[in-house]
Amino acid sequence: MKRNLSGLTLLGVLAIMGCKPDESQPMASDTGEWNGDDGGSDEGGDDGGIECTAQVMETDPFDGQTGVFYRQELSVLFDEDASNQAQLSVWTTDGGEIPSAVSWDDSGLRAAVIADGLHSESDYLLSIDLCGDVQEVSFQTDEFGEFDIASADLVGKTFSVDMGAATYVEPAGLGPLIGNYLNTPLLFGVTEASDTEFAMIAAQGEIDDVQGTFSQVMDFPTFEIPAISFADAPYFSALTDAVGIQYEDTTITIHNFWIQGAFSQDGGKIGGGEGGGLVDTRNLGDVFGFGSDENAVCDFVATAGLDCEACPNDDEVLCLTLTATFEDAMLVEGLTLEEISGD
Repeated sequence: MKRNLSGLTLLGVLAIMGCKPDESQPMASDTGEWNGDDGGSDEGGDDGGIECTAQVMETDPFDGQTGVFYRQELSVLFDEDASNQAQLSVWTTDGGEIPSAVSWDDSGLRAAVIADGLHSESDYLLSIDLCGDVQEVSFQTDEFGEFDIASADLVGKTFSVDMGAATYVEPAGLGPLIGNYLNTPLLFGVTEASDTEFAMIAAQGEIDDVQGTFSQVMDFPTFEIPAISFADAPYFSALTDAVGIQYEDTTITIHNFWIQGAFSQDGGKIGGGEGGGLVDTRNLGDVFGFGSDENAVCDFVATAGLDCEACPNDDEVLCLTLTATFEDAMLVEGLTLEEISGD
């Protein structure tokens, strides 16, 4: 069923964009707010003369969380600049330290931790050391992170990404709008694979509402995604010049389209999916109800503080950055994509 968003709803979405949280205050989110239980030592350590006054406000993952993607960025939010106060690290539950990289935002309120070498379905601790007061956040990874099949066994497999159910991080505040129009499945089929790299094609799909089965839309061209490194198997990161997603009579073009994720242990699905690119807005004015002027969308979002960028095909400042996280992309049994030329 096609869905349309009224102008009133769109205005409401953009109005929300002006309401940004005060990062100095606790944030309500799915990650959970800090409950004040440090689970560690209260004894002061050697802090080099620095007085630690910062407090943890929020962590992602939250304490006790399960189903954490093994390559997820871990983060900690503090109530004040803690970049010179906090020491962050990741540990196994039996005391082994995991190599990790820590970075801070410009305010020093939020720290990001990338741990290298987490395994699937394993328990870990995120350690937050404030002048010897060690607070620990326990979490468990999900099923992704191991890969037990031969790479060649991926050839011919097709996976479905639900674009309509994605969480759109960018453009900020426009997630409900974008999900309303990018609402068809995007199919990815593996065409070649070796131990070092593989290739895919992307195609627009459709689902039978009665049978619940997926099929390739044969009226639209496929898009090649060649030479994808598989050096970090089961993880991959892929890039192609552009993909086009059809909405009624309009093609929504996403330039520099990228997608990343990890195959499951048996190659039956893809998890931890993220993707994005530059959405060409020049022919979307009529779709959104703003009129046919190619600048209509960029002019409208500018009123909410969003800037369009240069499109890579012609440098016209008519593109918006798109970033999304996806639900697990499931294997479509019995479907092998056919390559269709756009010529």
